[in-house]
Amino acid sequence: MSYDLDPSWLHAEYKRLQWAYHPDKYAMAEKNEQEDAASKSSLINKSYRTLKDPLSRGLHMLELAGNPVTEETHVDDMEFLMWLMEMNEAISDNESDQPELASLKAELDTLVEDIQVEISSAFGRGEVDDAKEKLIRLRYYDNCKRKIVDLLDVH
Repeated sequence: MSYDLDPSWLHAEYKRLQWAYHPDKYAMAEKNEQEDAASKSSLINKSYRTLKDPLSRGLHMLELAGNPVTEETHVDDMEFLMWLMEMNEAISDNESDQPELASLKAELDTLVEDIQVEISSAFGRGEVDDAKEKLIRLRYYDNCKRKIVDLLDVH
């Protein structure tokens, strides 16, 4: 099972499929063909959103492997949880400090890149449990990054 994909290939395939099944192309077709095209177009959009985002792609792969992440799934690593608490405090403490927020985001960007390599490797080895543990961490990193991006966009 491969986690990696070429974003330019994904985008090109998305555009190709959207062009083929765009509902406007079926405006003069029979009602069942229009509904089929609309359904396929919707599925293409949903699939593209899932696959282009590394977190949602990995979570979907876990579902396909029968080992989904649920809301009850969490990290038991106390060291990681302490780091996470400190990161959240740093974000809260620096809500108005744009340079510090940018620095925290850069730190998270590096962590995200590194863990994506680890996720890819875990899936490549067929170690779904290891990939799951890393995807849970990625979800926490992603949450922190979204908080920072929201603060950077506001100010």
